[in-house]
Amino acid sequence: MGRQIGYARVSTDDLHGKAQKAALPAVPCDLLFFEQESGANRERPELARALKELRSGDTLVVARLERLGRSLIHLLQIMEDLEARGIAFRSQKQPPSP
Repeated sequence: MGRQIGYARVSTDDLHGKAQKAALPAVPCDLLFFEQESGANRERPELARALKELRSGDTLVVARLERLGRSLIHLLQIMEDLEARGIAFRSQKQPPSP
């Protein structure tokens, strides 16, 4: 079984990310990447690090789906990349896929 890699992003309206930090421990993560950036910002170094760290068989874990992509198109691109690389995805606020 692969690793669980967590990613959390907070913007200026949620400076401490308490909700995300509380949700992620429900799934024990081997690594957690955390950053404070606007979703509109294209430069998200911690997301880039998390995506680079993931290997086939790993799972990317987020507290909420909207924390991952800056737009629907961006989110779909990330999901397609994960699928092509054999990486699972899990969001704490959405039910896991079958």
